[in-house]
Amino acid sequence: MKHSAAIVVLLLGIAGFLNAQPEASVPKLTVKLGALSLIDPVLPSFNLAGEFQISGRWYGQMEAGLILNLEDQVDGLRTGDKSGFRLRPAVRFYYQEKRNRYFLEFLLVYRQVSMDIDGEFFIAPPNELSYNRLVNYSVNSRKLSAFLNVGLFDHSFNERLLVELGMGLGLSGQDNSFSNIPDYGSLRRTSIFSGAFDPDYAINTADIRVTGMLYLNIGYVLF
Repeated sequence: MKHSAAIVVLLLGIAGFLNAQPEASVPKLTVKLGALSLIDPVLPSFNLAGEFQISGRWYGQMEAGLILNLEDQVDGLRTGDKSGFRLRPAVRFYYQEKRNRYFLEFLLVYRQVSMDIDGEFFIAPPNELSYNRLVNYSVNSRKLSAFLNVGLFDHSFNERLLVELGMGLGLSGQDNSFSNIPDYGSLRRTSIFSGAFDPDYAINTADIRVTGMLYLNIGYVLF
């Protein structure tokens, strides 16, 4: 009986000791790679980010990336000669000081890009026969968005490696300018991806639109 009581006291003491241990220190400075930016269906980019502690559970982050100059097909449109960048400054608040923790984030995204596009145009001059023609045209695009996101920052599985997932909703405005557009021509497109750089598309008037955000980052804890 005495042995049983001693074992119970010992177990309770161990449990109390473990519960009294402070939470493992949370990261103060991390570097990250934007995984989903690399596989963007229209404008892939190589994004690097740094997150730093401002005070307590408030953190800041700056992410920047270059648009990759890759030739690809988007709904039949060949895109190439791309140049541009993305900037993503953010402020976030963590709900708890843990290695596996949720956050609320305000994120700004600015994207600037220029590129050439080969697209099929339907050309209908007045009093003449209409016809289709493949045209190489250029676009310069600027886009500014603001998002309110929620997400999960997790490096509980490893001392240094981390993964984070964020998603949210925001407002976005885009302004496009075009060159080499044929007279009386209308771009033939099949979806929003090709429509994003359509000379006739409504967003070229810089309308404000509701849009979504989803990102996945992998990173490394510096300290």
